Amino acid sequence: MTTARNALLLSLTALAIAAPVQASAVYHAAGGEIGYTRHPDHQPASSRQRSEVLGEIEAARKDGTLALLSRGMALPLPKTALAKTREQVQEEYLGMTDAEKRRLQEMHGAGG
Repeated sequence: MTTARNALLLSLTALAIAAPVQASAVYHAAGGEIGYTRHPDHQPASSRQRSEVLGEIEAARKDGTLALLSRGMALPLPKTALAKTREQVQEEYLGMTDAEKRRLQEMHGAGG
């Protein structure tokens, strides 16, 4: 699922970056009241198929990323490791040397 999410994010990022560039390729500044001229033949052809885009949108809808992105929210980060229990942390601390404990205390501002 993470691979699909990464592919979706990459696609959406590419679209967000490419949209203004494509718009500027189609519309050019012009003097006078109109302000621009339209040149649809300047727009590059897309290599992506409509079915690909619709499939990515459906995948994003199913896994919840579309709802988050449409509201401007950040996507949750994938968990990289299991969280330690309180007992595991205490055992780890008790197994440290005095030098390691002093370094931790200095790092977290509890030195003294």
